Amino acid sequence: MPLIANNESKIVLIADDSSKIITNPLSFCFYKEINKLFTDINDWFNANLLSFNFDKSYFLQFSTENTSLTNWNITYDDKGVSIIPNMNFLGIIIDNTHL
Repeated sequence: MPLIANNESKIVLIADDSSKIITNPLSFCFYKEINKLFTDINDWFNANLLSFNFDKSYFLQFSTENTSLTNWNITYDDKGVSIIPNMNFLGIIIDNTHL
């Protein structure tokens, strides 16, 4: 699965979990990249006789002090991805606030 990522994204695999990191300062390109990554991941899952669990999929947006968070509505195949303010990643709480 990590091979489906491109220059704008990275996939981190740990045990049976995965995280997708997408970096793009242009909102249109960012949104386009999210949709492409969901399509590629879903295709990979289907090719390997697996299913993508959208109920366990979340979106955490990061911003810098001079940018604001964007109100994204992320969906794929008529299923929404929940936007969360923080997450537990290997025992470390990561949130979308900046210092």
